[in-house]
Amino acid sequence: MRIDTKYKDVAGIVALAVLDTAAFYLSLSLAYSVRKFLNIPFATLVPLEFSLSYFLTFWWMPLIFLVFIAYEGLYVKRLSFWDEARELIKALTLSILVVFAIATLGRLTYEISRLTIVLLYFCSLPVFPLARLAGKKVLYRMNLWK
Repeated sequence: MRIDTKYKDVAGIVALAVLDTAAFYLSLSLAYSVRKFLNIPFATLVPLEFSLSYFLTFWWMPLIFLVFIAYEGLYVKRLSFWDEARELIKALTLSILVVFAIATLGRLTYEISRLTIVLLYFCSLPVFPLARLAGKKVLYRMNLWK
């Protein structure tokens, strides 16, 4: 019976990591769409020359998000929604700072739209907590998150 509980814990953690990855890509899609829309009213902005699929080649970005979420213990802690949202905001903020640091130090600023990264941060603030809330409800019903 103990082994069964261990597998459920691992399955819940993996499911949350997959959910967080999906939340990242949803946030990135929203940020990309907002950035494309901003070209219309603000013609002085540098036009976004990158496609959404180009941003998907930066596999290390969602990995950074997952590492900081794991660092905050959000795959093993059982917190209330607001406590988890506060911890998520901290993890998301640190993630974006590291992405900016890598883009700057790696001289990727001409390969990555910095405005899209800023928009990614603001889009991920509501997406991550709400996605985790919905995902945990589903996992709870599946008896994988107690």
